[in-house]
Amino acid sequence: MAAVLNALAPSVIKMIKDMSEEELTILLGVSVKIKKLGGKVENLEAYLADAERRRINEARVERWVSKLKGALYEATDILELCHLDTEERQNKGRCWASMEDKAPGCLRPLLFFLRNPGFAHGMGSRIKDLNERLDGIRDEMAEFRFEPSSLPEWTRPSDATPHSRTTTSFIDESAIVGDKIKKDTKALVKELLSNEPAIMVVFIVGAGGTGKTTLAKKIFNDEDVKMTFGSKIWLSVTESYDEEKLLRSAITQATGGGNVPLPGGGDKQVLSQALVSALSSTGNRFLLVLDDVWSDGAWTCVLRDPIIEAARQHPGSRVIITTRNEELIKDMVGAAAYRKHHVQSMDDKDAWSLLKKQLPPQDAGSEEGLDNLKHIGIGIIRNCGGLPLAIKAIGGLLRTKKATEHEWNNVLHDTAWKTDKSHRDLNIALQLSYEDLPPALKQCFLYYSLVPKGLKIQCDVITYMWMSEGFLLVAGSDDGSPREEEYNVGVSYYRSLIRRNLIEPLETSANKEVSMMHDVIRSFAQFMAKDEALVIRPGRESTQLISSSTKFRRLSIMSTELGSAVKPDWNSVSEKQELLRSLIIIGRIKFEPSASTDSSLRNRLPSLLMLWVRHAESNRFVHESLAKLRHLRFLYLDNTDISSLPDEICKMKFLEVIRIENCSRFSGEIPSSIIKLERLRSLLVGPGPNFFVPKGFGGLTNLRTLATFHVQTDGEWCSLQVSQLRDLEIRGLEAVVSCVVVHQLLQRPSSITSSTLGH
Repeated sequence: MAAVLNALAPSVIKMIKDMSEEELTILLGVSVKIKKLGGKVENLEAYLADAERRRINEARVERWVSKLKGALYEATDILELCHLDTEERQNKGRCWASMEDKAPGCLRPLLFFLRNPGFAHGMGSRIKDLNERLDGIRDEMAEFRFEPSSLPEWTRPSDATPHSRTTTSFIDESAIVGDKIKKDTKALVKELLSNEPAIMVVFIVGAGGTGKTTLAKKIFNDEDVKMTFGSKIWLSVTESYDEEKLLRSAITQATGGGNVPLPGGGDKQVLSQALVSALSSTGNRFLLVLDDVWSDGAWTCVLRDPIIEAARQHPGSRVIITTRNEELIKDMVGAAAYRKHHVQSMDDKDAWSLLKKQLPPQDAGSEEGLDNLKHIGIGIIRNCGGLPLAIKAIGGLLRTKKATEHEWNNVLHDTAWKTDKSHRDLNIALQLSYEDLPPALKQCFLYYSLVPKGLKIQCDVITYMWMSEGFLLVAGSDDGSPREEEYNVGVSYYRSLIRRNLIEPLETSANKEVSMMHDVIRSFAQFMAKDEALVIRPGRESTQLISSSTKFRRLSIMSTELGSAVKPDWNSVSEKQELLRSLIIIGRIKFEPSASTDSSLRNRLPSLLMLWVRHAESNRFVHESLAKLRHLRFLYLDNTDISSLPDEICKMKFLEVIRIENCSRFSGEIPSSIIKLERLRSLLVGPGPNFFVPKGFGGLTNLRTLATFHVQTDGEWCSLQVSQLRDLEIRGLEAVVSCVVVHQLLQRPSSITSSTLGH
C-alpha cells in the first residue's frame, strides 16, 4: 500500500487542526461534524501501528485496514473541498462578502448557508455518513485486540544526518568489495581485450540481486577497457524497451555525446545505418553493454545487425549482456562467438567486507569495533544467502542501529528469517529493512516504486510528488512556511532511502541529485503496495486491469510504442478508476471524448493529486479536461505534443508544481491567469523555447523554482521581480536596461541556492 495507515491518520488529523477557526465558523452545521470527525480518527490512532503490522499476514485485518483507509481518504477529499469552497467564497460575490463582514459573528454561518445551501447540505451529509462509518469501523476493531502504541512524531528519520559514501558517475563504490569480483573482472577484461574473434558476446548471468550489473559496470570502467575501446555504449534494456530510443541512445554515446545531428523520424533502417556510421567513424573497436535483458528482441531485432556490420570494420569489438534468463542465450548468439559467466553468491569474507562498507566505522568507534561484531555479522550475511543486494539492504538497516551485540542479535534472530518461501533470503532482508522504516518513510518508499523501471528521477521531482500526496507532515514551521519545511523533510527522506540502500544514487548533473530503484527492490515494494497501487507494464492487458473491480489509488501505466499495440484508454482510467490520487502515463494512450452521456456532468478523477504524462499525445486532453482536475497539485508533461497551457488553469487552485519538459511544440506562452495560482511553488519549462511570464507574476510569493524563462521589461516592471526563489535559470539578460533588479536578486544568497544565467 502506497499509503501507510499509521501515517495516513495523522495526515487527516493535521488537516482538521490546520483549519482556521474562521474557516470552521462559517461552515454552518459542518464545523461540529468536522471536529467530531477529527476526534474519531484520534481515538483510532494509537492502534494503527499494530494493525499495519498484522495486515500483512492476516486477511481479516487487511480487510479492516482497507475499510479504514477508504474512510480516511474520503475525509481528505471532503476537507479539501471545504477548504477550496471557502477560498472561492472569498474571491467571489463582493456584495455578499461585504454583508458578511458587517454581520455579527453568530450570523455569518447563516449567510454562508444562504449563499451555499447545496454545498453546506451536501458536505454535512457526507461528513455525517463518514462519522457513522468510522463508528462501525471502531466497533469492528474490538475483535482484533490491537496493541496500542505511542503516537507518532513528525520528525525526520533518525538516519537523516549524512554519512560519507563514495559514488562515481557510473558505479556505486559501496558495492565493490572482495577478491572474487576483482578476479572475475580481470578474467573477463582479458578476454574482451583479446584480438580474436572479430566479435564476441559475453553473457553475465545470475539471479536478481547477485551483482550482475555491478560486475558489468566494473568492467565498463576498467582503465584498460577505456584505453582499448574507442567507443563505449551502455544501454539499460527494460521489459518495455523502445527500438527508436535504444538506437538513438547508442548513436549519441558512440559519438561521445556531442552535438552530432541525429536522423529525423523513427525509421529503424535509417537509424541502424546511422549507428553503423557512428561506430565506424571512431576508427577503433567498440564495446556495447546491454544491461538487464529480459528478451532477445533488443539484440536480435534491433542491435545485432548494425553491431555486427560495424564490428567487421573494427575486429575485436565486444558486447556484454546481463540477464537473469540463461535460456535467452541460444536465441541471441546466432553465429557470433560467445562466453557465459555465472555470477555466484559471495563467500563469507567478501560478504563481511561488503557489510562493513555499508557501516561507517565511527559507529562502533573504530574499524576494530566492527570486527568485534563479526561473529554476529557472519550469521546475518549467511541469512542473506551471500546475495549482495540483500547484504546491502541489511547493511542499510544496521546503519540506523547502534553497533552493539544486542542490536545486531535482534536482526540475526528475527523470526522473519524462518519464513519458508522462494528467494526468501533477499525478500526477508528487504522486509526487515522495510519494517524498520518510520511510517512516513514507508509510504515514500512504496510510492517511489510507481516510477517506471529504467527511469531516472530527480530528488526535487519525487519530493514534490510526495508532497502532492501529503506524505510529508510537519508539526509546524518557525518561519511560517510549512510547505517549505515539508520540502526539506522530503529531501531528508530521499537521502535516508539512499543511505538505507533502498534507492540508488546516480550521476549528479547540473546540481540535481538523480536516483533509480533496483528492479528487485521495486518488485518487493509493488507487492507491498498491491492493494492500492497498480503498475502496468507493456505486454499486460491494460484495459482489463484498469477496468477491474478493484479501485486503485495510484496507477502507473507504461505502454508500448508499437503502433499495432492496443493503447490504454483515458476514458477507461477516468471512469473505472475514479478514486485515483496519482497517475503516471508513460507511452501511448488514447485521449478521446467519452461516449458516456453524463461525461460532461461528472468530475472525472475528482481526487487526482499528481499527474505525470510522458511520450503521449496529450494536447487535446490538456485543453479540454486538465482544468477539471480541481485537486491536482503536481503536473508533469514530458515529451508530449502540448502547444500551450489552457487559460482555465487558474481554476486549479491547489496546483503547486508545473513541469513542461522536452515538449518541442510548446509555444512558451504562459496564460496570464497563472498569477491566480497562489500555491504555485515550481514552474519549469525547457529545454527549448523560453517562456514568458505575465505581469503580476511577482505576486506568486510561494514560488521557489523558476526555469527557464526569458527576462522581460516594460517601463519599471521586470519579470525578475519574484521574491522567494531558491532555484533560478534565466535567459535574455540583455533585455534588462537597468540591472538593479538582477543585482538585487542575486544578492540574496540565503534564498537562491542554484542559479544559471544566460544570454
